[in-house]
Amino acid sequence: MSPGCMGAFFAIFLIAGLGFLMVFALPAWNVVASRSWTPVECEILSSSVGNHAGEDGTTYSIDVRYRYVFNGVEYSSDRYEFLGGTSSGYEGKQAVVDEMPEGSSVTCYVDPDDPSEAVIYRGFTWVYLFSLLPLLFIAIGAGGIVWALASHRGAAESKVGGHFGATGEGSGAFREVDSWATPAAASGPVELQEPLSPMGKLGCLIGVCIFWNGIVSIFVWTLWSEWRSGASFDGWMAVFLIPFVLVGLTMLVGIPYQLLALANPRPRLALSRAGVPLGGSAQLDWSFRGSTGRLRDLRIWIEGSEAATYRRGTTTHTDTEVFAEIDVVRIERGRAIAAGSTTLDIPVDTMHSFEAPHNKIVWKLKLTGSIAWWPDVMTEFPFIVDPGEGRQE
Repeated sequence: MSPGCMGAFFAIFLIAGLGFLMVFALPAWNVVASRSWTPVECEILSSSVGNHAGEDGTTYSIDVRYRYVFNGVEYSSDRYEFLGGTSSGYEGKQAVVDEMPEGSSVTCYVDPDDPSEAVIYRGFTWVYLFSLLPLLFIAIGAGGIVWALASHRGAAESKVGGHFGATGEGSGAFREVDSWATPAAASGPVELQEPLSPMGKLGCLIGVCIFWNGIVSIFVWTLWSEWRSGASFDGWMAVFLIPFVLVGLTMLVGIPYQLLALANPRPRLALSRAGVPLGGSAQLDWSFRGSTGRLRDLRIWIEGSEAATYRRGTTTHTDTEVFAEIDVVRIERGRAIAAGSTTLDIPVDTMHSFEAPHNKIVWKLKLTGSIAWWPDVMTEFPFIVDPGEGRQE
């Protein structure tokens, strides 16, 4: 699938997540804003449990109507809570209705800027927790779009090597090559590109962290404020929120970790040819920008993987299997880590790079370097494996 199609696919996730989040955003905002509304005594005119038959069974709602006086003017309302709709659970709703019999008085909360707006229950209910689910879609969608854009940029830079340096002879020169060219044509060196830079990873992490913790913090703050105001502690909601809070804390810890990783030495890999043929070889040059004295060891290896996409019922699945893992460089300490050259060999009995609608073969050069008491260097560089003279298609 092309990067453009992948971007459009992930955009659907992002739009769906944002759309579903908006369903809960306005009611959630009203819950927060109503903390400053004026408490007023209201008279219950009628109250009952509404029954709503549907294809999935019967759902119920709290149907109530009440009147109140604000600044000498009488108003009426039928809003019990900000998030309306129906749900299962008859007993719980009946218990609420029993506490508001016709003719009784309850406290409702009135918007002083618009007295026609009132509500009886201005807290969060467990239904609002569904608003956390869109965060998963938003994270997948935003992350996928960034990945697709990075893949598109990497593919464009792999196909045109002229921007890496001036055309000419010698090991430092890079000239324009076609990443799908035959071995005879793809003879010029090309610098490989990371799909996503450390700064890009940090930006994605911060964006997801803001979305996730912003929503979760509303529920935590409400739970805490209601308990501090004298209400009974809602243990069930607290237990439900624990995993969401832990995920948010993990992302918060990940931000300074990724910030530290920005100070790591940045690897640079260059191949002597843009397309390495099956059964062929290429020269691999590596170097680092930054302080390499902190690196304790270096490992560079080749990974070939196959990704197959298929449908299982109404769900689409993608399975990835690594079929080749070949060590290229292993160095422990010493100046040789900072820069060097070696030969990269591709076995003839494997498969060349290709991409079809439901299947693709991806080759990567993966690199790790450990640093004591610091985030390790971990990255990967996609590259092209050509069919070779005997297996061209």
